[in-house]
Amino acid sequence: MTEAALEARGLAFSYPHGFSLGPLDLAIPRGGFTALVGPNGSGKTTLLRLLDGALRPGRGTVRVLGRDLAGLSRREVARSVALFGQDTALGFPYRVGEVVLMGRHPLRADFAFDSPEDLAAARDALERVGLGGAWDRFAFELSGGERQRVLLARVLTQGAPLVLLDEPTAHLDLKHRVAILELLQELRRRLELTVLLVTHDVNLASAHASEVVLLREGRVVGVGPPETVLTAERLSALFEVNVLTVPHPRLGRPWVIPYGGKD
Repeated sequence: MTEAALEARGLAFSYPHGFSLGPLDLAIPRGGFTALVGPNGSGKTTLLRLLDGALRPGRGTVRVLGRDLAGLSRREVARSVALFGQDTALGFPYRVGEVVLMGRHPLRADFAFDSPEDLAAARDALERVGLGGAWDRFAFELSGGERQRVLLARVLTQGAPLVLLDEPTAHLDLKHRVAILELLQELRRRLELTVLLVTHDVNLASAHASEVVLLREGRVVGVGPPETVLTAERLSALFEVNVLTVPHPRLGRPWVIPYGGKD
């Protein structure tokens, strides 16, 4: 059995006068590519923030690489888990190199200057995402796909073996969505990363993930390979819409076709 990189047991969290998540159990296999799929408001972002330690659970535990998350300092967490969040706006005219170097901030003492090690890690990350020549460009000059790759480089610069990504392909066209997913797969294999990806695109999850987790109203309602989890019956119930699933002609994995609201 594959060892879990991230493990939640009896995990529960509630916002005041609002949404509640769990209790739930979840194990993310080490070295895998796991997709977290669910409708809007199902708790996907909340779950990521609990696994990253940004939120503290009301009940239950999270273990990161075998260690209790609650007992780790923020710097220790940052060495293990890197988060690509939904809030990726760059309101200030930063240069690309400055954006990527932000990934080193959680690892060093307050007010410390960029070290040669920081600079080397940032330049290496930019090379890995195919933007080695963009160091001095302004981030606002880049296309949407290029900006997403810069933000991915910022995550890689952190050097954590677990990478959590919240909708990294949002607002991208089809070409750039596929490019980001293929890049993540390549980096996962080359750097031996564990990837947990939140996405609304069920077909991208089916094409790229080794395991899919389905979340509905704060509860896990399915876990397993795409071929097992992404059934028409389960997805129709999850998204409250009629769907068909057919084998993809090249990949053999389920391909999801919505065709109307549920009766």
